[in-house]
Amino acid sequence: MGAHGLPQWAPLEKVVPEGERIDWMWMGTVIRGDRHIEQYKHCDTRGYLSLDSTGQAWKVRYSDVPGEPADVQPISTADAMARALRLEPA
Repeated sequence: MGAHGLPQWAPLEKVVPEGERIDWMWMGTVIRGDRHIEQYKHCDTRGYLSLDSTGQAWKVRYSDVPGEPADVQPISTADAMARALRLEPA
């Protein structure tokens, strides 16, 4: 994951209501091939929400190599939000 560059808020704006966006921090970008997946962390739960430019949610699992994603899988936005907000077991 790289936290260099400017924060990319457009994916978050597609899925999080305006009044709730203040609760999220942009953490960086995961690049898989030609796909850029933006990672946001919730200020209270510390849970992550990973979204691409279309608003598609992704489940990102990391390998033993720091910063290197081992697996990236699409998941529903509802499931991703529930995980990030700790509404269901991660």
